[in-house]
Amino acid sequence: MTRENLRKFILFSLFVAIVLIFGFTPQLGFIQATPGLLITTMHIPVIIGACVLGWKYGAALGGLFGLIGVIRHSFIAPGPYSFYFSPLALPIMKESGNVWSLVIAIVPRVLIGVVAGLVFYLLVKKKAPVPVAAGIAAACGTLTNTVLVLTGISVFFKGDGIVSLVDTLVKTAVATNFVIELPVAIVLSVAIVTALSKVRKA
Repeated sequence: MTRENLRKFILFSLFVAIVLIFGFTPQLGFIQATPGLLITTMHIPVIIGACVLGWKYGAALGGLFGLIGVIRHSFIAPGPYSFYFSPLALPIMKESGNVWSLVIAIVPRVLIGVVAGLVFYLLVKKKAPVPVAAGIAAACGTLTNTVLVLTGISVFFKGDGIVSLVDTLVKTAVATNFVIELPVAIVLSVAIVTALSKVRKA
């Protein structure tokens, strides 16, 4: 194993640990800020990892984020909207989770890392300053997650009655929370990616 590969392995292990801590520590990775829905911060280490290590590592971290989400919605903290993210969650009226729940829970999270990593790489390759590249990558990664989750709910779940009400409330909350998640992701990603880049060059 080369020195560079060892460095990446150590950093990747660190990011895996951070994602696990965020995922299984109450009020850290999923902050209860609105009734029935959480503000997610778990996408931030995924974005930072993707910028520092590359999109493949980012995709792996995003996949871990998605799997933790499925576990939380299935067993740890199920809620009235959990069937959107887990086939094991309790159904609402006649609507229950299915294989598309896994798609909504995992695919957008994997693509957070892919998009953020590729955007950061391409911008740096074009000689963009690291802080600028990290900020844009964070914005693109966060937007990817929000848009794909909302699209998945709209495409794969079309209920009526109370399910339709839950659908509207969840999509409204996700869109509203995006306003908070976006600047937090940008600020932290810029600060941490810039610091790690300086350490790497030292």
